[in-house]
Amino acid sequence: MAEKLAPEKRHDFIHNGQKVFEWDQTLEEVNMYITLPPNVHPKAFHCKIQSKHIEVGIKGNPPYLNHDLSAPVKTDCSFWTLEDDIMHITLQKREKGQTWASPILGQGQLDPYATDLEQKRLMLQRFQEENPGFDFSQAQFTGNCPDPRSFMGAAIMTLNPPPSQQTPHSPRRIPNRRVLIVGNYCHDVLIQNGSIVAETLGGAASFISNVLDSSSVSCELVSKVGHDFRYEVSHSPIVVPEKETTVFEAYFDLGIDGIGHADRVLKRVSACDPILPSDIPDSRFDFGMAVGVGGEILPETLEKMVEICDVVAVDIQALIRVFDPVDGAVKLVDLKESGFFHILHRIGFLKASSDEALFMDIEQMKQLCCVVVTNGEKGCRIYHKDDEMTVPPFLAKQVDPTGAGDSFLGGLVVGLVEGLSVPDAALLGNLFGSITVEHIGQPKFDLMMLQRVKDEVQKRKKQCNLSSSHNNDYNEFHERLSPARFSCVDSQLQPKLLVNGHSCDR
Repeated sequence: MAEKLAPEKRHDFIHNGQKVFEWDQTLEEVNMYITLPPNVHPKAFHCKIQSKHIEVGIKGNPPYLNHDLSAPVKTDCSFWTLEDDIMHITLQKREKGQTWASPILGQGQLDPYATDLEQKRLMLQRFQEENPGFDFSQAQFTGNCPDPRSFMGAAIMTLNPPPSQQTPHSPRRIPNRRVLIVGNYCHDVLIQNGSIVAETLGGAASFISNVLDSSSVSCELVSKVGHDFRYEVSHSPIVVPEKETTVFEAYFDLGIDGIGHADRVLKRVSACDPILPSDIPDSRFDFGMAVGVGGEILPETLEKMVEICDVVAVDIQALIRVFDPVDGAVKLVDLKESGFFHILHRIGFLKASSDEALFMDIEQMKQLCCVVVTNGEKGCRIYHKDDEMTVPPFLAKQVDPTGAGDSFLGGLVVGLVEGLSVPDAALLGNLFGSITVEHIGQPKFDLMMLQRVKDEVQKRKKQCNLSSSHNNDYNEFHERLSPARFSCVDSQLQPKLLVNGHSCDR
């Protein structure tokens, strides 16, 4: 029965568009399969396996592989063999049951969906190992999958008995799910008919941290500001004394802007320093969020985030925005020309507005990561591999669209931290985005609304744990969230900016 839980297929390790090797894993081992070049004597090949490093090549030549491993291995139990035209490397995991997203540290990692499938398969192997008299080959987890490194008999899954015969267990939030947010604070100036309508704290990082803080999700923020920054914020930025804070002016009466937003032209008036890899803490995070708005995210900074975060969510505006050298007007470039494309196979999520999505090949990108496209009053659409789905919106009275997309992304990550499925998490993102458009600047979320949302999230998790039939029924979740959403409607709505009813997603 154990062989039924063996890897169904090998994973391809891709570098610069070419397959370097194939690999798979079991509870105890990681196997690498390298196709050997022809006409080379077997004795010419060498493989050196160290606790945290591997080197493979042909003697007398530069190594074919020379990388750190994703996790330590037992060198005395690891070995390599030559099988016809294949070098088979067996790495014995030092920590049995650990789920590897890739054999090589920080490179070629599986996307979050594939990693989740691997963890579930290894967990079932663990159940099979500790309960040899049962057949777990047809089992499926319907709740959060526990860590296969330790047996957890209380895990919720669907075995041969129907869901009605399972013992209910209350879902538990995964502890210490830390989030790293990277992006500069900004000063936003809203202008209409030549007059300043409002000046507020801006920047995607400010809106996202507001959502996470309000939802009691632990996060750390890396942001740079100038000597003129005067806002009181929960997460202190890095102050660059010789620089000014990044400033954006949004003109709501100048026609169509360079991004395609109706009746809004966005200009970067000043820019603080970019965020460097050395500014990023040397810690591990469960989620990373690359959410620059003024060109402050560098390719090497995103690479550092990928190395230290289990999953990275990226807002495409951090990658494709460019700025007119004369007046600072925001323009967009194609994603392939952004200088970031070579990193994107290593991220988990890419968020874009419907306007920004025109600057990427969705069909290509959905093979690399989960793509989420927001579309204002139409909700959002999720693309991953061969799957596509639309997640419905929440009704809102638009006042200012600034920050709506940022709050959406914050809500999405809150849902993922809480253990929701991607569609349910996106629905939570739609909720926070719909509240944000009803305010100028950052919204102050109603405490009663937040509590009701938290209660509904817990109910949703419990419902999905008890019955797999509810996993894809996010319309029901939408119906339950709607009363919580509109419990926060109050008299704090501010004068409406005249944007002709068009939704913008900055």
